[in-house]
Amino acid sequence: EEYVWYNPPGKRQMFFHKELNIQDGMFNLPGIVYHVKNGSMDVFAFKGKRPVETTPLFRAPFFNVTGSSVCLGSSSLEKPQNPTFLSLLEYWEKRFWLTEFSHLGGNVNPTVSNLVIVTENIRNNPFDMNELKPMNKKLKDILP
Repeated sequence: EEYVWYNPPGKRQMFFHKELNIQDGMFNLPGIVYHVKNGSMDVFAFKGKRPVETTPLFRAPFFNVTGSSVCLGSSSLEKPQNPTFLSLLEYWEKRFWLTEFSHLGGNVNPTVSNLVIVTENIRNNPFDMNELKPMNKKLKDILP
């Protein structure tokens, strides 16, 4: 199974491990592209409202992501029985967003500035697109 889809920029609820000292809450995020293949998930950020094949992809500005690969940790959400396409996308999004963000993937900061500071800033401010680091990939490079 392989799926690619996106969320436009917007506010999203995020949860954090207490050791990060970031309060859970709503945060302003860039557009997000999801890529699920064979039970693994990758996430990317993009600039603009809607990606097209030539849209450049950037490192997702989140904890628990190494490169683009998501650490799903102890996420134990049950996969839907007789899933529809929409319920499968919802299942994968919930596995990502309902987890507790806890660590820098690969001990590498995915944003230009410190990710903790970037995250605190987007609680009340728009996401600064200058914080995104390029992945040297375009959307067409990850399409099935």
